[in-house]
Amino acid sequence: MSYWKDEPWVQVNQLVAELEKVYEQGIKAGKITCPTDTAVRKLMHYRGWCGAVPQDALRRVIEQLEIVYVPRGIGPGPGLLFPIRDLTGEVVRLHIRLLEDGPDIYKMKYMSLIDDKESFLGPAWIGADEATLTAIIKTGEVLIVEGPLDLAAVRILDCPIPSLSSTNKKLSDDHWDYLRVLGVKTLYPMLDNEQSKVGEKAADWMTRNPYGIKVVPCTCPTKDPSAALEHTTTLTMLRAALPAPVRLTFSAIEF
Repeated sequence: MSYWKDEPWVQVNQLVAELEKVYEQGIKAGKITCPTDTAVRKLMHYRGWCGAVPQDALRRVIEQLEIVYVPRGIGPGPGLLFPIRDLTGEVVRLHIRLLEDGPDIYKMKYMSLIDDKESFLGPAWIGADEATLTAIIKTGEVLIVEGPLDLAAVRILDCPIPSLSSTNKKLSDDHWDYLRVLGVKTLYPMLDNEQSKVGEKAADWMTRNPYGIKVVPCTCPTKDPSAALEHTTTLTMLRAALPAPVRLTFSAIEF
């Protein structure tokens, strides 16, 4: 069995073009209605999210994050694809959450495809759409989660803080510089809640950043935000655990 980097679909544009062709054919044949509907069904099924997940919000977030289901037999499928845009707005990187037998074949849960690392401008964020960046600049606040499905989960629950996924527990210097340029004053990390306490240690490291950004760690009620959507009770707990935006009150103003 060949290593995944030897597969012919590792080129970003090639995989995207192949998916567009497959979906166009599926719609014409009447097998599917649209990519969003397919992503909704597959995401609910594979993640085991409960019926309390608001479907309108789920559809909105799938379209917002441009999540595409990768069918079996296409590239690394089955999987969920998350495009990553660099500072130019171009999709030059893909983050894929493998489903079913993917981890057994490729020995990983996630894989990242990029044609040329040198061509990617800026740090890799998932969810850095224009509306989110505008909200971060306006509020000076951001919630950071690890995985893209965690990001989908907090956005589905209408997190009052603009949110991004860094795809890992550590923020690079480029990530910190990016946040500083956006004018971030308060960072809320909600990292995976693991027995190893690795996420807790990573959040603690963030609090000691030298950039003057206030860090307020948030504890996830389950192992990660995505898992919280598996049950109505934990879904409610996650919603309650999301941070509230800082509001300036008149009582705090001195003349």
